[in-house]
Amino acid sequence: MTYRTLCDAGKNMKEYNIHLVVDILRKEYPEIELKIRQRIDDDIPGKVDDLSHIPEIIRLFTHIRGIDDVVMAIVRYGNKEIWENIDLLLAVVMLFYHPEKVLQLTDEKAKYGVMSAISNVLQCSNKLLQRRISQVIVSFKAYKAFREETYRIYELINETKKLV
Repeated sequence: MTYRTLCDAGKNMKEYNIHLVVDILRKEYPEIELKIRQRIDDDIPGKVDDLSHIPEIIRLFTHIRGIDDVVMAIVRYGNKEIWENIDLLLAVVMLFYHPEKVLQLTDEKAKYGVMSAISNVLQCSNKLLQRRISQVIVSFKAYKAFREETYRIYELINETKKLV
């Protein structure tokens, strides 16, 4: 990654390694680092690393949403209600495992293994879920109701499992 800076009032563009820029900012402007760290702490919930929790998160999600059988539901491709539930499920799981992805603070791929673990539980294609992530991110940012429901389910699951 690089960071572009304007030099000579915009005449010359130079690129610098982003890590170099961050190191200089951290050393010369420690108050900015503190503000950034506080914002990250405020905006990003804690992360879960252990992928073995995914089946239980999905079970709790289906219970909270009143879904009888997500495995069969996802097979019925094209059902709008089912895809809304799948999108919500992906958003909730991503809040546990890679919150900065859902919050659009990074453009990194989803944390390694998360989509595979979900697809194994749901018995569906990993690629099918990966294609939905961009829609989930858009929905999370654009739709207040989607965001609120995601956080509501996240909090209920976290109260039950104490993952974060």
